[in-house]
Amino acid sequence: MMCKRILRVISKVITVIVIGIYLIQLYLMIQSTQTNRLPKIFGWGEVVFLSGSMEPSIKTGSLALIHEQDSYEVDDIVTYVKDYTLITHRIIEIHDDEKIVVQGDANNVEDEPITKNMIEGKVVCSVPYIGTVIRQLKTPIGMAGVAGIGMMIILWPDKEEEDEIENK
Repeated sequence: MMCKRILRVISKVITVIVIGIYLIQLYLMIQSTQTNRLPKIFGWGEVVFLSGSMEPSIKTGSLALIHEQDSYEVDDIVTYVKDYTLITHRIIEIHDDEKIVVQGDANNVEDEPITKNMIEGKVVCSVPYIGTVIRQLKTPIGMAGVAGIGMMIILWPDKEEEDEIENK
């Protein structure tokens, strides 16, 4: 009986966490349609790697968390916007005239120099393959699936509660 209560509490906590993540993802998705900048919450954003330009450091399909910084240094991996596209590469040089040279780890040539105001943030951590899952969950079918599973967990009848009602 105690074990069932613990499992019930755990399932409700997991449900709240999943719904919270779902709402954050929904907010970020809506925000991304209104600007060409990376949507962020309190300076934190997420990027999914679609190409192998940063391999082997960061694998294709990885999810990376980025955070805005006051300054950047050589060897930082940063995400920047160029021509309405997010690009994540490593800083290889910083010039006095505020030009920053970046290059993908797997690329043979450096990118055109960028400026600090183009940078969205520094990669703080990355998790392999999770980005692929997140991308699928952001599709209409994925969002409906998460909402459906959440509703099933919340509305699923509890056998113990049914027994208590019947016994009264």
